[in-house]
Amino acid sequence: MGKSPYKSIMLAQNRKRKFHLACKILDPMRNQDNNALVISTTLSNFLVKKVLVDSRSSADIIFYDAYVQLGIDNVQLWKVNTPLAGFSGEMIEPLGEVMLSLSLGSLPKRSTKMVKFLVVKAPSAYNIILGRLSLNFFRAIASTLHMKLKFPTSGGMGNAMGDE
Repeated sequence: MGKSPYKSIMLAQNRKRKFHLACKILDPMRNQDNNALVISTTLSNFLVKKVLVDSRSSADIIFYDAYVQLGIDNVQLWKVNTPLAGFSGEMIEPLGEVMLSLSLGSLPKRSTKMVKFLVVKAPSAYNIILGRLSLNFFRAIASTLHMKLKFPTSGGMGNAMGDE
């Protein structure tokens, strides 16, 4: 029998029972470089890699190159008149917005919702940026320390592991 990767921490004790918190011991090598949380997800039945989870972003963005690869007709784009402020303060005009089916996790702990993405034609290392809107919609919690996105599903707590 091997050593358990969990340690038990006593939280409180009353007359009838003891309460324990099981904490998984973290791998000290995991995310030692403080990397961003980048996951893979399913978007409109396509596996999409290089999805940046950014709780500081107020918008959900799909970059034009990824949008084109999905093969979605531009007729589905709705016009948007609000520019976005880029990282260096420059203003970027979105091409439009589109509703797409986004799935997080894997069965049986998968959650799928229709998400409104802004389509942006700009160079990026990522295909999609999931911002606060999606994170709140999925009731998701992102942890860069654990390189994981956790969210509730009908089958229990789902998670999307960071791609390293």
